[in-house]
Amino acid sequence: LSVYSEILPFNAPLDAIRAKAPRGLILSGGPSSVREDAAPRPDPRIFELGVPVLGICYGMQLMTDTLGGAVGSGPHREFGYALLRRAHDEARMLQHVPADLEVWGSHG
Repeated sequence: LSVYSEILPFNAPLDAIRAKAPRGLILSGGPSSVREDAAPRPDPRIFELGVPVLGICYGMQLMTDTLGGAVGSGPHREFGYALLRRAHDEARMLQHVPADLEVWGSHG
């Protein structure tokens, strides 16, 4: 999409992130669950930077848990092909992304 991006580790210092003046953050997936004691957690003040945050898989769990929601186990695990459907077309960040995306899921 011709958008400059950088990949940083989960424990990147908040001041280092702030210094980059990001226009948005993406918290990615991974093999962990926020319910694990040793789960990787960034500085929770990333949600106070005033920029949009997109959580994907583990990133969505992290947002939910950090911002006061509850994360629990599903009734069955998912593994394999899934269809992701964008609910709203007005998101500028996603304007060039197809409304339906084929993705690979591995969730519990």
